[in-house]
Amino acid sequence: MLESGTKIDWGSILLVSKVSAQFGHVKFFLGLHGQVVKVGLNLDVFVVNSILRGYCVFGFVHFAHTQFDVSTHKDLVAWTVLINGYVRNGHPRLAIDLFFEMWEKERRVDEFLGVALFNSCAQLEDLSSGRRLEDLVRESGIEFDSYMNNALIDMYCKCGSIVDAQRHFDDLVGKDVVAWNSMITGYGRVGNMEAAKALFRQMP
Repeated sequence: MLESGTKIDWGSILLVSKVSAQFGHVKFFLGLHGQVVKVGLNLDVFVVNSILRGYCVFGFVHFAHTQFDVSTHKDLVAWTVLINGYVRNGHPRLAIDLFFEMWEKERRVDEFLGVALFNSCAQLEDLSSGRRLEDLVRESGIEFDSYMNNALIDMYCKCGSIVDAQRHFDDLVGKDVVAWNSMITGYGRVGNMEAAKALFRQMP
């Protein structure tokens, strides 16, 4: 398509971008991006988000961030793609910092992003950012599902705040095995083996 001179539109760009990223065709993807710029589709928000996602999939998050910075259409999807790109490519601090920057403009978050960010705070053992993140997620008004609650409990355990973790665990209705394991492991991490054993005995 790129070599034949066939006219391309945003629909074909989205499809080809997804396929090239899925199958690891880096050179093809880079050529596709060049065509996007050439035909002026780099101003289309759907195309921009697809290009961002592709760069993140290939591990070129710095290139994705460059494209993000020059984009005039930064919607919630674009922010989320880039933040998740940092998370998945091993840059939790950059992901958290970018989220706080996003919050000043968008003040929105979804469940998937919340889980990824709680996991980032857990990885860094950053209790301060984790508490701030929880406040902002609750402020956004989204409902905490089991994935969010489990990520929150795990984050507090790994950050050493077993009191916060236990409080959220106690408030859970219908605790699943992930929540139980997070709390038991959390008590083990802080050296309270008696509490870990007691909780294990309560586990259904």
